Amino acid sequence: TLVNAHRARVYTWHVTARAGVSIAKLKLPKSVKKPGRYVLLWTATSSADVVRGSMVVQMVASAKVAAAEARKSKNKDVVLAGTGLPKQLPTVPKQRARLVASSGDSAFALTGDPNRNVQVVVVDADQYPLSLIHNLRTVFPSTSVRLIVLTNDAKKRARAVAAGATIALPKRTPNVKLAKVVAALTSFTRTPAAHH
Repeated sequence: TLVNAHRARVYTWHVTARAGVSIAKLKLPKSVKKPGRYVLLWTATSSADVVRGSMVVQMVASAKVAAAEARKSKNKDVVLAGTGLPKQLPTVPKQRARLVASSGDSAFALTGDPNRNVQVVVVDADQYPLSLIHNLRTVFPSTSVRLIVLTNDAKKRARAVAAGATIALPKRTPNVKLAKVVAALTSFTRTPAAHH
């Protein structure tokens, strides 16, 4: 259920899902026209078990507005999903990105955290399946978050781009080059999807 700043109900969705991880796309009703801060309340029911939760969501007029707001932030976070990824990248001039190490599961929570400004997610595709790339792209459109995939498998790099990666690089890519790619993507210049 979506509620507005006055805690008034705006709309309620009903979703049926199987056990396990699933992603549901919630289509906004035409009645939600005003940008601003809303709260999404959810209730998951399975037999006699009931779990409730909530999350704050920020409605914006368009993807361009969201990108413009992201550019204003001084901090630009980079989420690293993979235990084999570097904990720190070399400093690049004018680069303000902060690195946030995470697991595949926490990548969603960190990227969607309203207190962060995550602009790039780096995923080790040899540790995590390409479904993680697909799911991240489904939840976070290319206009808000760029996805870098690392794997030494050339065929997997091609499939990663097809799954939604902005760019796929060999895992043996030097940290200096990776840092420059991250810096380029956090500047939010339009970079076409590609694999090498």
